[in-house]
Amino acid sequence: VGRRTYPDGGVHREILGRSLDEAEIDRVTSLPSGFSRGQAVAVVRVGKTELIADESDRCAPEVEAGACATGQAMGRYVTTITDAR
Repeated sequence: VGRRTYPDGGVHREILGRSLDEAEIDRVTSLPSGFSRGQAVAVVRVGKTELIADESDRCAPEVEAGACATGQAMGRYVTTITDAR
């Protein structure tokens, strides 16, 4: 479902900024033309769900980048999402 309001004060943009420039961040966080908030905007492949119980493990840069959230803000379970179309 498209266009989530991130309650993180913009931290997700900082995480995205580790590998994307501002224009690309705007592109990947904006809805495609013709779609509005709450509509399904992609079909994805849902992979394995894993428990990452220890917060210090969730704070690893590759985990935060994959979740687009800080280790403190994300839940203990992470699910791999691939092939967004």
